[in-house]
Amino acid sequence: MRTVLLLAPLALVACLPPAVTLSQNYALAPRPNVTDAVTGDFNGDGKVDLLVHSVDARGELTVMLGLGNGQFADGISTAIARDVKVPTIADLNNDNFADVLVIDQTPYPGTPTITVLIGNGDGTFRQPVSITIGASPTGARVADFNGDGKKDIAIAAGRVGPSVVGTGRLLVMLGHGDGTFDAPHTQELGIDPAHITEADFNGDGRMDLAVVDGVQHGATMILLGRGDGWFDEGFRFYAKFEAMGIRHADMNGDKLEDLVLSSNDGISVYLNLGGGQFGFRTAVYTDTFRASAIADFDHDGIMDFAVSRRYLHGQPDGTYRPFEIAHRDYDDSFTVSADLNNDGWPDLISTDRAHQEIRIALNRGAK
Repeated sequence: MRTVLLLAPLALVACLPPAVTLSQNYALAPRPNVTDAVTGDFNGDGKVDLLVHSVDARGELTVMLGLGNGQFADGISTAIARDVKVPTIADLNNDNFADVLVIDQTPYPGTPTITVLIGNGDGTFRQPVSITIGASPTGARVADFNGDGKKDIAIAAGRVGPSVVGTGRLLVMLGHGDGTFDAPHTQELGIDPAHITEADFNGDGRMDLAVVDGVQHGATMILLGRGDGWFDEGFRFYAKFEAMGIRHADMNGDKLEDLVLSSNDGISVYLNLGGGQFGFRTAVYTDTFRASAIADFDHDGIMDFAVSRRYLHGQPDGTYRPFEIAHRDYDDSFTVSADLNNDGWPDLISTDRAHQEIRIALNRGAK
């Protein structure tokens, strides 16, 4: 197995706080039309691997196995549909190898599907299995929604065909634990879901969902899980920005999962008040929307953000201090965080569409 050639180190940090030093930045050898990269352990060796999503005449997923030192082996590619969203990584058949779920957003009158790729444990996949779902999917999450220890799939979707406001649906496919699933059961939402995330938001031990409305911009609905794969409508709130993405994390250390909404204007944080209710905490204005990485980059007990060309250092009062990251003319379209070299410090993976690169920034830790 050959190791991917890394380009010369690039300057990453300008005037970052002394508590964190993201000081080594490499670019993986150029990949054509890269759109995003996510992480998982595809061969079960405990090292973080990359799944790179690229789009040309067709879509392609490339697994790059991690070597445990921030470098990666040559990619193994699998063809997929062209119009898919960012892949979802999960162990769908309980064999301790990462699998992949993609949703196909082929425009109407195309046939909406989701595709399951079960990993072989070496960075390759079994023959993809596509499932027609009869709705237009906008996002999917994988979790155990009925408490049987098996992974299920929740899909936020609109109706197939001309748009009708307020006709969005939630489709839930209960898993058998072997990578196969029941046909989806459906419940009406009364909104038009665009983004979705999952966590136990009310502390009852059951998985819940948070869904962002794509028409009533900023409207967010909490769906409280019953523990059987069905959900009840819970708390609703309206975000400060027109939300274009939603994540969850414990942003204030109270052991409750909070919500982070991203938009063209910036990032807004909503704290979990208990019982599945949320209250606005703070907003961080940025000049462009980019998927942000959330982690405690300096191990001070406060969650931070890395987004586009900025590192946003979390402060004890709940605000964030921005620091510019030195760069050339990057187009960072997607940023995620993981410990790539097993040193206990979260590192960064960013895609750069302009230069068709995946860039790795290794966190050198507190100094």
